[in-house]
Amino acid sequence: MVSSYRQRRDTVIGLLGKLEMTAFRPAGAFHTWVDISGSGVGAREFALALLAQERVAVAPGTAFGRGGAGFVRVSLAASEPDLVEGATRLANCWRRSAAAHSAQQDRPVTVNASPDDAATQGHHRRVHQRELF
Repeated sequence: MVSSYRQRRDTVIGLLGKLEMTAFRPAGAFHTWVDISGSGVGAREFALALLAQERVAVAPGTAFGRGGAGFVRVSLAASEPDLVEGATRLANCWRRSAAAHSAQQDRPVTVNASPDDAATQGHHRRVHQRELF
């Protein structure tokens, strides 16, 4: 069972990375955090748009506290093909939101957020610390 979740995690994180999105590799959780801050909308608004437009459900990071702003939480408790499809749809929604926001702001879209960015990593650690028992 552990190897199955590890494979799902690696597949989702790898795919999102190829789609120019940042997802964090959990050490032992059954979910990953995906950075949607470049979409130009809040986590709740993004999660609702993803559900309405792509029929993919995620939890907005803000449901877990203020530190979750700019993130959505993606469960890995689905089949690998469903996770690949969901991650692809999530990336499509993110691109549409980012492009719409960029057009409103009349500025280019920045899509290359580095998963090694110190500020992002620190934020991710703070979010996960709050989840501990």
